[in-house]
Amino acid sequence: TNPMLGNMCLYGFERGKYDLTTLQYLMEHFEGNTKTLRNIWKAAVEKELDVHALSEKILKQMLYTGCSVGEKMDIFKKYIFGPADLSLEIAFLSQNCYDYFVKDKLMNEVVFEDVQKLLLLGKKLQKVCLLAYTKYFAEHKDKITQIQRPLLKRCLKDLTKEGCVLAYFADYADMFPFMTRFMDKTIIEYKTKPGTKAIIHYMIEHKENKGGEYHTMEMKDMYGGVCCSLFVLFFGEKLFYYITEERDGNAELTESDSVSRNDIGHAVVSTRFEMLNDVVISETLQDYEAVNQMLLEYTETDYLQNALFELR
Repeated sequence: TNPMLGNMCLYGFERGKYDLTTLQYLMEHFEGNTKTLRNIWKAAVEKELDVHALSEKILKQMLYTGCSVGEKMDIFKKYIFGPADLSLEIAFLSQNCYDYFVKDKLMNEVVFEDVQKLLLLGKKLQKVCLLAYTKYFAEHKDKITQIQRPLLKRCLKDLTKEGCVLAYFADYADMFPFMTRFMDKTIIEYKTKPGTKAIIHYMIEHKENKGGEYHTMEMKDMYGGVCCSLFVLFFGEKLFYYITEERDGNAELTESDSVSRNDIGHAVVSTRFEMLNDVVISETLQDYEAVNQMLLEYTETDYLQNALFELR
């Protein structure tokens, strides 16, 4: 390329003095900042030129430099409409899924639509894409159709097999039987910098035990510093906790809170935990006839489950 010619073309373009030949030259040869590339792309779209190669150049530059533009999703949509490089497509999706899942950034639906397309095609995606996809639909359950159900089921099975435990998993308890295990759990979720050790200090208080000692447990990093700890709380119990981060041998208090189990609603599936929880609720309401009946049902259920599902 001719540097002088390139500078002249850019000079004219930035002042609105250009024709199609100038624009096409810039599309093919301009190497510079992402915002200028975006401006060239917008002008080319207005002139209905083929922007596939330019879109690919901009996407790569955004991934390598971390410098983004507001039209990035429009650029991405134009790119995947043509013959896209699968590795670049997945890299772009992974970065945006990371921004959504880890950084809590608002995300365009096109990201989840394209994740879905690749899942339907059987492509292997990074873990963060599965996390973002399942979290998105947990927050938008009204958008789940027969298309998403089997994909969500597959993603959730893969994630739980890896040991993932996240607060939104309970939102799928009424949809997939294998997710009911999270229905009766209290999951504390905390975000920190990747690689930082988060320690939860906790105490479970109930009516027979006011106060007591705090216990400690390292929170499990599920992905990118999104850490979780799982607890089982019965009706009337209250979890007090605070979280510290360990840096350079020092512990820094970062968060404190409490969670209680005071709901008297019934779960979708009657687990043994829910049966015991109903016993506690009935005892609190002094309905002792119901307590005796529920204890009998629990004993029968416990016996049958142990007999039918004996570990070998």
